[in-house]
Amino acid sequence: TLKSVKATFTGAPSAGNPKLLGITGTAKGASIAITNGSGQIITLGTASPAQTLQDGNNTLEFSAYLQGDGASATIVPGSFQSVADFTLAYQ
Repeated sequence: TLKSVKATFTGAPSAGNPKLLGITGTAKGASIAITNGSGQIITLGTASPAQTLQDGNNTLEFSAYLQGDGASATIVPGSFQSVADFTLAYQ
C-alpha cells in the first residue's frame, strides 16, 4: 500500500539562482521559487519532503512566487513565462 508521496519539480533553471525556476520574457532579474505546504522552498530537481496519503482523495499543496535574484541583480519589470514539470514518487 502506498503511504506517502514526494514531488520533484524540474524545468529550465534560473541563471541568477540555479536552485530556482528560470523565466523568459521581457522581465529580468528574478526567478520562480516553488514551495511546499509549509512554505519551504523546494530546490529545482530535488524531491520535496514526503506527504502522507490518506484513503480516498488527497490534496498536495504547493505554491510559487517571483523572487529577485539577489542584491546585485537588476530587476526589470515586464511580462514573463516559465514551464515546470513535476514527477510524483509514491512510497
